[in-house]
Amino acid sequence: MLFREVPLPSDLEFVLVSAGLCELFGENGIVASVAPPVAGESPLQEAANRKFGALAANLAIIVDGLMLEAPNAQFALHGYDYLPSIVPSHPLASELAARGYQGAGANDLSRRLIDEFNDIAAALAVERSRLTFVDLRGTLDPEDWYDQLFPSNAGFKKITETIRKRIDKRTGATSDQSQPPR
Repeated sequence: MLFREVPLPSDLEFVLVSAGLCELFGENGIVASVAPPVAGESPLQEAANRKFGALAANLAIIVDGLMLEAPNAQFALHGYDYLPSIVPSHPLASELAARGYQGAGANDLSRRLIDEFNDIAAALAVERSRLTFVDLRGTLDPEDWYDQLFPSNAGFKKITETIRKRIDKRTGATSDQSQPPR
């Protein structure tokens, strides 16, 4: 799943955890295990649900390990915004079409995947007092996307501001008083 190569200094005040996009939409991600659509059934069937379970467990292991390394730090874990409309030129269009999802069906599936990840991340934060979940759904406008999968510079600025506001709310700071976390 996720990795890092440098141990955390134990005196960190704040850690932002960014994880999960490749596990959702990467080559071997959850999208690759989604079954073709069947009328009346959720596309997040058994194989995808197993992968979501593994994602949740791995994310918990990573966050808990980081918290052990930086016992005095506060942590934030961000979710993801909904992807822009999945049109034929979208990087995920061919993968989803191969599974029987096109147009509105592809958009609905990508939203379900994003919602499920955000639900997992939010639940993880509820269980850990030093972890704040930052929900990014609704943060970006269509023009804030670089390539329909990744935000543009302007989009990342919006994401950064949303994360900063959520951290400030959690810590009681204001953006004027906040210094970049160490």
